[in-house]
Amino acid sequence: MRLSDVLLMRGVVRSSDIESALERQRAQGGRLGENLIALGLMTTEQLYDVMNETPVLPRTIADTGISRGLLLGLVLKFMRVALCETLPELSDRLRLPHSVKAEVARRAKADGVSINQFVATAVAEKLSAMNTAAFFAERASKADFAAFDRIMNRKGGEPPRPEDTLG
Repeated sequence: MRLSDVLLMRGVVRSSDIESALERQRAQGGRLGENLIALGLMTTEQLYDVMNETPVLPRTIADTGISRGLLLGLVLKFMRVALCETLPELSDRLRLPHSVKAEVARRAKADGVSINQFVATAVAEKLSAMNTAAFFAERASKADFAAFDRIMNRKGGEPPRPEDTLG
């Protein structure tokens, strides 16, 4: 989470304060916190309090504030890097909260598969989604939007048939 988000969430500064500090940062450099202090929008003590606060350990997936899809992606990337092949290995290395392990076990049971099969399927689904996104990103990078606009704005042709229109 960015410092600006934390400061806003805790009510230390307002959005307009962040904007002022970012303007100063663009002009004079420095870090966001330093610029907020220089503008008198917060104190050094307030910055230290925010920076040194120990975050609360999430007990559930919802408590992480991270979407399930992103969390799954992060877990799968870690499994790939750490060469974890099973949920128990992953759990031991990540020290997953019991609630996360329980959720995976519950989902696997509901699907009628083993935990390892559930994780393997989740990994395959995530890799497929990542590969699909990469494929379309590559295709989009080769797109000629000017040509597209010319084709879409050309004169002539026939109006769409009634069955080809929306509404």
